[in-house]
Amino acid sequence: GNDLIASGKEAIAYSVKDVITSKPQDGKAAVDNSAQVDKGSTLYFGLGYSTSFSAKKAQMDITIFSGLFKEDGTIVSGRLDVSQYKFAQDDKKVLTTSGGDLSKQELGTDYHMGTETIDEVYVQMDVYTKGLQGMKVTDLTADTEISGCTVSTGAYVAAAKDAFAKKVQVTA
Repeated sequence: GNDLIASGKEAIAYSVKDVITSKPQDGKAAVDNSAQVDKGSTLYFGLGYSTSFSAKKAQMDITIFSGLFKEDGTIVSGRLDVSQYKFAQDDKKVLTTSGGDLSKQELGTDYHMGTETIDEVYVQMDVYTKGLQGMKVTDLTADTEISGCTVSTGAYVAAAKDAFAKKVQVTA
């Protein structure tokens, strides 16, 4: 009983710290998304997701947003990531899946989306979450644009709104 509660509190504390600093352990973060938070201030932590499926690509993406919010929905800091799963059917009609072992943040440049003029997707996710700081999650739409982010952001917005809907109160 109490061990589970203590473990849950530690997980939330670690997650809140990770969102405030918003720098992955491997050091690949392209943008400093850290936020100035007054010690003892009341914030809200949320972890949300959205899913999308493309029958044409036989692919499912799970987009995750972890964020710190003020009570009014203002985004203090956040972190985005996406896991991607591809589906295939072999000659015996057996469905197989691949992917999902590493997220787009974990893959970094190994995801191979970037070009000479377009940043890798992990960079664009960091740029997008940095751009969301100070915006109210309730004002976000699928068309919310942030300079430096060229990927479709509807799933990002849906995951951020889901995180706010599931928020829990925390103290910095």
